[in-house]
Amino acid sequence: MEDGLLLIISLLLAVSLLSILAEKRNIAYPIFLVISGLALKAPRTA
Repeated sequence: MEDGLLLIISLLLAVSLLSILAEKRNIAYPIFLVISGLALKAPRTA
């Protein structure tokens, strides 16, 4: 139960920070979310 709550709070915080960054950069909010999501999903090479 605590893991789920932590995940929800973390996601809400991340979306809030992304919306603040989108406003400061004058980028449309939905576009910024899509670009951020793609960056998170991008394969990482070690």
